[in-house]
Amino acid sequence: MNMKLRRNKIAPFFLLTELLFFIGCNNQSGHSGHENMNHDMYNMANHKMKKNDTIDLSAISLPTNYSVISSQKTVKPTWSDNSTGISANGYIAVDERRDNTISARFNGRIEKLFVKYNFQYVKKGEKIMEIYSAEFNTIQEEFLFLLKSKSEDELVKKVKEKLLLMGISDSQLKEIETSGKTLYSVSVLSPYDGYVYFTNTSSIPMPVQQVTQMSGMGMSSSLSSNQPMNISTSQIREGGYVSKGKTLFKVNDLKEVFGIILIDDSHSSEIKVGTEVEITSELDKDNTIKGKINLIEPVLQNVQKFLSARVYLKNEPGLLKINSLLTAKIKFVKTKQLFIPNSSILFLGGRIIVWLKTGEAQKGKYLFQVRDISIGSSQGNVTEILSGLTDKDEIALDAGYMIDRESLIKSK
Repeated sequence: MNMKLRRNKIAPFFLLTELLFFIGCNNQSGHSGHENMNHDMYNMANHKMKKNDTIDLSAISLPTNYSVISSQKTVKPTWSDNSTGISANGYIAVDERRDNTISARFNGRIEKLFVKYNFQYVKKGEKIMEIYSAEFNTIQEEFLFLLKSKSEDELVKKVKEKLLLMGISDSQLKEIETSGKTLYSVSVLSPYDGYVYFTNTSSIPMPVQQVTQMSGMGMSSSLSSNQPMNISTSQIREGGYVSKGKTLFKVNDLKEVFGIILIDDSHSSEIKVGTEVEITSELDKDNTIKGKINLIEPVLQNVQKFLSARVYLKNEPGLLKINSLLTAKIKFVKTKQLFIPNSSILFLGGRIIVWLKTGEAQKGKYLFQVRDISIGSSQGNVTEILSGLTDKDEIALDAGYMIDRESLIKSK
């Protein structure tokens, strides 16, 4: 009798509690995320408690924009020692360290030019051009006058040295002595074996944008001194005047060249000096050249940042031609990267969140709360986690299904 009376007293208490909870939910029409929660909460209120069921009342009493109850699948962040890389494009440039510069030793006019195009190969002692100079002719006449007047040997010697310093050869000097006539022009000879190219500092170099578009990059860029060389025009031409000290041409053996690689600035934290590179030239696609990045130069143009990476390339066979395009595969290794699926991440303007599993409401249903995170680069279907999670955490697999369109997610 006592047992029956006790049951009759307890039963109305549970019924009243259930009724008040149901009415309270219906009255909260403006409750954010209510549509996601009302069925779960109602079922929980009507659920007959069993011995093994435990519910954290402090968790489920939180507003729905702090906490969600769901039966969604969960995943754990995983570590990976992943070797990754990127592809980039670029071009071949002159290694200026191997340049031999030939400058004008007097004012004059170019009478004849024997090198007709840039990077024409010449041998040591081969004629590059002939220059007429009134100053040079005056010194020649002075030399002949001293010879005819049998002046002191010291004076003759000084004039000889002056002619030699102006670029005249021993054979040409002997020709003047024997013929007794001045040479109309002075031959400028190449002092080295290599490829001749003329510089044109007043012309605008070919923009890198053309190179990147040709190679499919679609990146607007500029590379200061390492820009591709405009070889279509030159100030050095027959009939042109040169001034004393002006650079006439350069000779480079091109046995080593620069590979200039243009890289998006988003990889600035991954690209380092010494990073391994595999390069393929458009002129020899069957062969891959292995090298390392020797110099990184940040470049800014049109409010766009990118990296110019320089690689020193051996070119003994001469297969790498100046301004030819190349493709590079840059490898870098990051140890211990923590990854989660892309579907677990929710972007909220300036915030990036996941739904962290904090407990179990009942069998098959879990409690989730918001966790702010910071991410790194994405690789396929996964994204690197920089902070906010550990490998012991569990998160919802599909973050987008955890909220409705009216929810405003908050975190503690």
